Amino acid sequence: MLKVVIDTNVLVSAFLKQYSLPGLILNLALKQKVFLCLTEEIMKEYQEVLSRDKFIRIKDKYAKEIKDLWDTFRKIGLWVNYQKSVNFINNDPSDNMFLSCAPSCFHHQRPS
Repeated sequence: MLKVVIDTNVLVSAFLKQYSLPGLILNLALKQKVFLCLTEEIMKEYQEVLSRDKFIRIKDKYAKEIKDLWDTFRKIGLWVNYQKSVNFINNDPSDNMFLSCAPSCFHHQRPS
């Protein structure tokens, strides 16, 4: 099964436009048609970004869905610990966590 690492921008876009490619990617992950690769660092990023004031519209409109989403991610996520951090993105260094997660996710096997 395909494994994906979802950047925070994709997650936000999925909330803003459910019938978009980001919405489709999130839907595939939620329906477990693809494995969603996660780390604690990525989860914290998701939660921090969606709690920002500039996303008040999303927070207000989707408060329950967001809470449920975090619970679902915890259950269905393919949780990895990456051993090697990459540092390719200079203009937004926090995005490097997504690139760092990908190789570890590729080699991680889902328990049966």
